[in-house]
Amino acid sequence: LASVWRFLLDLAARKKRIESKLKHAFEPIFIEVRDDSNQHAGHQSIEEGAKETHFYINMKTLSFKGLNKVMMHRKVYELLKYEFDNGLHALELELGVN
Repeated sequence: LASVWRFLLDLAARKKRIESKLKHAFEPIFIEVRDDSNQHAGHQSIEEGAKETHFYINMKTLSFKGLNKVMMHRKVYELLKYEFDNGLHALELELGVN
């Protein structure tokens, strides 16, 4: 079952997977997910031809109430571990409650 799930995840674009995971986990009031990979093409640590490696996420959610910025970032990074293990290189995060 895990291999089927992984196969299905690979069929979806990373941006859509990220948006879906964030919406499901945090029920945001506002969310913007932007692929900024083209701004990082050719960087030394990025494999040539790699796509969907850098994203900007702006998200407001009541799920973050009482959390400091570091804790908010940790929750997002933990949620997106699969993406980091499979080609995601970096996130720019703008997170808050409102």
